[in-house]
Amino acid sequence: MGPMATNQPVTSMNISLPESLREFVDEQVTKGGFSSASEYVRQLLREAQEGAVAEAKLLQAIARGGRIELTDEYWKNKDGRVADLIRKKTARP
Repeated sequence: MGPMATNQPVTSMNISLPESLREFVDEQVTKGGFSSASEYVRQLLREAQEGAVAEAKLLQAIARGGRIELTDEYWKNKDGRVADLIRKKTARP
């Protein structure tokens, strides 16, 4: 999902990277089928944000003494999400 799909204003941010990290980003852009380094970084940030939200929810549940029921449905959904991540990471353009 690109920035325009979220209907949020887009701003610029400049970052400095050592050459080795820049090369890594360029490789990931090519391997992952991203159109630009910005698109790749946005995807990484979205994934980090989703993980932070999930972690916060889990910590809240633990603090309340809540439990997560580990049903077949839970594992099926978890396996599907992991498979999607693996497909994204190993996709070739």
